[in-house]
Amino acid sequence: MIKINLVPEEQRKKVREVKFKKPSLRIPKFDMIFSILLLGAAIAGVFFLNFQKDLKLKKLDSDIADAQQQLKELEKERKMVEDIERQQAELKEWVTLVQSLNEGRALYFHVMDELNKLKPEYMWLTLFEETNQNFKLNGKTFSNYMISNLMDNLNASPYFKDVKLDEIKETEEKEHSVIGFQLSGSILGGKN
Repeated sequence: MIKINLVPEEQRKKVREVKFKKPSLRIPKFDMIFSILLLGAAIAGVFFLNFQKDLKLKKLDSDIADAQQQLKELEKERKMVEDIERQQAELKEWVTLVQSLNEGRALYFHVMDELNKLKPEYMWLTLFEETNQNFKLNGKTFSNYMISNLMDNLNASPYFKDVKLDEIKETEEKEHSVIGFQLSGSILGGKN
């Protein structure tokens, strides 16, 4: 077989000069090694920082759990304190109420005792009301003179003042003529 080369001679020389290099195993250059090492260090740094952040996060979670536990314990104590304060306020209200009841106790004892002493015979009292140091007194008797006598006695007393007759009415009770009356006035502090 005959071989004919159709490529011109000049070009054949150029083609001969270009030779294919065979692949060879070479050590990479320094900048490549440095880049890989730098990339590895960066990845290790990221992992290290992530690990540090995870540790801090776990510690913070633990601190939060401890704080919540302390808060629950303090919440129980706070409720106890609130209950004690509420009970103390209720007790103060009761003490104030008892004190206000006891304030006029001696005065009203003396007022009722004085009223009993000043009431004439053959007169009975059916109602005694006191509101803001003012009183209203209802009663029955057989004579207008007894009503006048009671009014004079009350005005002379150190416990009563401004006694006036509000109403008088004659009625029949068990075949007897009876006079119903209503007095009003003020109660004074008098002698305790």
